[in-house]
Amino acid sequence: DRDAIRRFDTEIVPHLYLHDRWRGEITARRKDGTTFPQELSATLLSGGGMVFVVRDVSDRKEAEAEQARLTAILEATPDLIAIATVDGDIPYLNAAGRRMLGVSPDAQLSFRAIFPAWALQEVESVGIPFAVDYGAWNGETAIRAADGGEIPVSQVIIAHKNAHGEVEHLSTIMRDITERKEA
Repeated sequence: DRDAIRRFDTEIVPHLYLHDRWRGEITARRKDGTTFPQELSATLLSGGGMVFVVRDVSDRKEAEAEQARLTAILEATPDLIAIATVDGDIPYLNAAGRRMLGVSPDAQLSFRAIFPAWALQEVESVGIPFAVDYGAWNGETAIRAADGGEIPVSQVIIAHKNAHGEVEHLSTIMRDITERKEA
């Protein structure tokens, strides 16, 4: 389209003449008139010719947008959602979980750090093995609150397996059930 042609003429061609190569994303137009995102690699040849390598990145862009939508949902939910390794390290914890635990976004966490001893025992000896064998486990446990107390939770642990049947990671969802327990 016109904006892409203008960008090509004002940004990409001058860059090529200075650096012999340019790589980036640009909008392209198909014969039917629809546009699509493409990854373009351009190389200036001696004598003024150019070699272009073009890749349609529509699928990648759609996957990135879907991932962004899912992340927005995970971050907006009031329940603690975490992704963990089978060993119990937690590389992802959503905003609600960080608030419940009183930790910063860059905190290095593990199941050992977030569960009181009795709940850790339940998760490690019952929850995880059951999820590995049957896909998912649910029960009541507790997490450590920022003030050192316990927050009772309803918890689900899901085992995510690869094509070979090996567990790649676990996900867990925990809902604060303090009010229900008090009632």
